[in-house]
Amino acid sequence: ILAQNLTIRLSEQFGTGRRLLARSPPHHTALGLRTIQMGAVAPKSRLAQDANKSAPADDPAIESGPAFSVSVRTLGNDQEHFVHDLRPAHRVSELCARAAALVDWPAFTVKLCFGTETFETNDATSLEAAGIAEGAEVMLLKRAPYRAIQPGVSSWNRDYVCTVERVEEVGIGELELKFSVVGDMSAGRLQDPRSSTLVWREGSSISPIRRPIRDDSGLRPYRHHYDHEDFKSKISGSLFFKHLPAPPPAQLLFTFGEGGYRALQINWEPAGSD
Repeated sequence: ILAQNLTIRLSEQFGTGRRLLARSPPHHTALGLRTIQMGAVAPKSRLAQDANKSAPADDPAIESGPAFSVSVRTLGNDQEHFVHDLRPAHRVSELCARAAALVDWPAFTVKLCFGTETFETNDATSLEAAGIAEGAEVMLLKRAPYRAIQPGVSSWNRDYVCTVERVEEVGIGELELKFSVVGDMSAGRLQDPRSSTLVWREGSSISPIRRPIRDDSGLRPYRHHYDHEDFKSKISGSLFFKHLPAPPPAQLLFTFGEGGYRALQINWEPAGSD
C-alpha cells in the first residue's frame, strides 16, 4: 500500500513535467532523455566502433591450445632468446613484438624469418597457419626506420612556402613530419597546418591508385606539436600521421594547409639494415 501511494504521489508531482518535456525544443528533449534513460549514451565514432569489434586479449579462442616456446636469433649474434607462452591462434605480429622487446629493438623496424618465409611486423597470420610451433627457430631481422631528410617544399607562391625538413617512421603505420611554413601577410594569415594531408600511391606510375591517410576527422594529422606558432609569419613543428601501410608506401605525397599549396612527393632515403 505504501509503495502504491508513493507511486501515485510521484506521478502527480512529475507527470506534468514529463508532458512539458515532450513539448520542449529538440535539444532540451535530448537532455531530458539523457537524464531519464540512464543507459543512453552518445553515438560512438566509427573508429571507436571498429575498436570494439577487436577480440579481447583474454579471448578463449585466442588463448586455446597448448602453450609453446619459440627460439629467436638475430644476425651476427649467437645469443639465443626464447619467447614463451605462445598459442597456435596468436598472430605473427605478436611474436614479432615480443621478440623485438627481448633484443630492445623498436617493433616497427623488424621482420621475422621462418624457413623460406619472411613476415612483416604487422602480419596477422596465425602462428599455426605460419607453421610456427613448439621448437621452432626464427630469425629476427632489423631495418633502419624509413626517413626522408629535406625532401622539399609544398608552396602556394614564393612568399608562402612550407619547407618539409624531415619525415620519419616512428611506429607501425605512423609517420612524423617536421615542417616550417612562412608567409608575409600579403595574402593573409598562414593556413592551419592541421588541415595538411598525406596521400599515397600504389601500383604503376601511369595509373596510380590514390588512397588517403584517414583518421576520424578526415585527411588530416591525428596529432601535432608546434615549436613556433605565429599565424602572421611562421609556424614550425611536427605533424603526426597514422593508418599508413607498414612498411610505408614508396610513393607518398604531402600537401600543406587547407588548399592551394602544391603537393610534395616524399622520396625515402636508401633503406639499409643495421
